[in-house]
Amino acid sequence: MKCCVVCVERFLRFLNRYAFIITAIYSYNFCRAASKAVKIVVNNPLRMFVLNKISSFLLFLSSMLITVVMGLFSFLFFSSVMPIDAFTSISPSLNYYFIPIIVIILGVYFICKVFFDVFAMGIDTILMCAMIDYDLNDGSESKPYYMSRSLRKLLKVDNVQPNTMKF
Repeated sequence: MKCCVVCVERFLRFLNRYAFIITAIYSYNFCRAASKAVKIVVNNPLRMFVLNKISSFLLFLSSMLITVVMGLFSFLFFSSVMPIDAFTSISPSLNYYFIPIIVIILGVYFICKVFFDVFAMGIDTILMCAMIDYDLNDGSESKPYYMSRSLRKLLKVDNVQPNTMKF
């Protein structure tokens, strides 16, 4: 039962995110926007899944890199082995400096997580707009794509027949 509830919760979070994007684009109510979001995701499942997972992984790696670099910098600062003389003169002398380092690492991780969540919402919005453009237009002269060439190349939509979806 717990597994089913977790699966439903994850699906609703996923749906909620894309439904809010459709609501922002078209000013639909939530149920209508959720319906449109499901149609878009169902028409392009592989693209949505792959690009969503790649962007999530890259954002996770970025937050880990920033956290590790700041943890290393704080270790060098508090242990007074900083190679820059200006920092060694202002670093406090602590008997036990691992607690401030742990607090800094946790703070940096949570700040990165919040910042990259906003960044991920922007990525999802661009992806959803590209999928809407892909479904509404076919790349011909009468219905050209509005997304950039680099995004078309990334999504590989130049030579592919679009899914037809009525809005």
